[in-house]
Amino acid sequence: MLNNYKQMSFLKFIAAFISRRVRRLVPALVVCIALTGLFVWIFDHSPATSLRTGIASLFGLSNIYLAHEATDYFAPSSAINAFTQTWSLGVEEQFYLIFPVIMYLTFVRSHKSDITMLLVVVAFLSILSLFGFVAENYRSSIIAYFMIPFRFWELGVGVVVALTIRDNSTLDHKNRFNDNIAFVLLLFSLFMFPHTGTVALTIVAVTMAGLLIYFIHSGSIIYRILSYPPVVYIGRISYSLYLWHWSVLSVSRITIGVDIGTAALQILLILLLAIGSYKYVELPFRHRKQQRVNFNPIIASFFVQLIAAGLLTVFLVNRPPFHIYSKNIRYIPDEFSIVRNNGLPYDPTCVVDNKTRLLTIAKFDLCTSLPREGSTQMIWTLGDSHAGHLLGLLYSTADKTGVGVHLIETPGVPFPVPPGQAFEPRNIIFNEIMNRAHPGDILLISRLFFEKDPPYLPVGGLNEWAAQVESLSDLVSPHGLNIVIVAPTPIFHFDSITQCGDTWFHTSPCDIERSVFAGNVNAVTGMLDTISNRKKNVFVFDVFDILCDSNQQKCSPVKAGVPLFRDKDHLNPYGSAFLSDEFVKFLRKNKLLE
Repeated sequence: MLNNYKQMSFLKFIAAFISRRVRRLVPALVVCIALTGLFVWIFDHSPATSLRTGIASLFGLSNIYLAHEATDYFAPSSAINAFTQTWSLGVEEQFYLIFPVIMYLTFVRSHKSDITMLLVVVAFLSILSLFGFVAENYRSSIIAYFMIPFRFWELGVGVVVALTIRDNSTLDHKNRFNDNIAFVLLLFSLFMFPHTGTVALTIVAVTMAGLLIYFIHSGSIIYRILSYPPVVYIGRISYSLYLWHWSVLSVSRITIGVDIGTAALQILLILLLAIGSYKYVELPFRHRKQQRVNFNPIIASFFVQLIAAGLLTVFLVNRPPFHIYSKNIRYIPDEFSIVRNNGLPYDPTCVVDNKTRLLTIAKFDLCTSLPREGSTQMIWTLGDSHAGHLLGLLYSTADKTGVGVHLIETPGVPFPVPPGQAFEPRNIIFNEIMNRAHPGDILLISRLFFEKDPPYLPVGGLNEWAAQVESLSDLVSPHGLNIVIVAPTPIFHFDSITQCGDTWFHTSPCDIERSVFAGNVNAVTGMLDTISNRKKNVFVFDVFDILCDSNQQKCSPVKAGVPLFRDKDHLNPYGSAFLSDEFVKFLRKNKLLE
């Protein structure tokens, strides 16, 4: 079959190669994206990330979009993105743009009929890609995970195996490596290597899969198993299964929930959608004959993709005429989601990360709201994103007391900055605060205290950080400044707050047993109280009992049907404003207000 390409010009070869992949991949993708996008638009209160990913996936770019989102501290979890699975399809489609050029240059235009040069080039590029994959994982595992330069080797292995099998199809199978061993090792790697990291797991899995494909033969047990008609049929519909499984689970998470009770329904729905897609979408387009080689199928496909992208864009910029939000949640507009006095969005105006959100002199003033006339007192807020989530608290407190407030957060970088983790913008901000502060002003410090997953252990370096707080207390005490530390908030275990109302069939899946978290909270709060007892200008604002009533067995991120959290560990503006009454009482009780 490869020799059929020998007489083709470059453009005809590219047209023949790409049009086959277009007929194979695009029709089922467009149908899945369009239908899933419709359901996301109707059921998801915050569909933007899913819809944007869907648009990117239509053009083979979702891996790039998801890589960007994954490196954004504020990005929603990929687990609630209805099109997360399409990242690998993006890698595949980008490979299909690179490989035919390589094939044309090394084989099609060559006068020789052997594939040696093609094999050598693909193998060489695959080795470079593998080394890049290993190296990049130590620098940026997200980029290594999503991007084609670091995934080329996996598809390259498939090419090498396929071409080698073609050339060596007459080899004696009895002298070959036992394919049963490869299959067992492949399964074994799935259970053994996850604990060793993505790099080892991926390398072992791809190697074993390649060996299995190369060495499998009709006399082996594995061949008979994989040739069993139901198994073969699963393989035939695997592309549609791949497309639909994640879409069904994502929509389920915001409607009926995903648990043992709903699993049978979800498996049945995934199978029915995959079978329907395979039979009525995949097969008709794959087997449609093309009279002559040209770009018409590619052009037609592109216009269909544009139409689907336009539909999702309409969904993106318009709310549906009716909502069927599955959760018993009332979404209150974020009164405190913009910066006072200038109307700019809080992010990126008051966020500094040295990547896309850079520190400027103007940023300090933009993020400072001066006290009302007759007062000079300021609350200067410092810390990571768990300081940033206090914006509603600050503005609500300012409304109730007249104090001025300042907040610039540094995601992932607490204050004081841990030893060995230099972050110059945070030092610049602190020095500017010290230049402007007056006696009686408050330094409000908040940070992440726990790992974000069960069992919610304290983060490393807390003792060193506590020592730095004591040093900070000594530094600011002569200036008449007080320090207020916000004690830990609860951390929940959900992917999106939209999951946290009652599902159609179940109560909220987001509530956690108070006892799961209380012990760790008490330990950290006790450490903070120790600092407060030693330093007269250090005070601890304990929020855990406010957000997680001690009279209740469970903590919930939702109160009276209104979400207090934007994700599993950050309050939303409404949630932090919810704390303001108790915060004002706390300030007055400790005589911290003028």
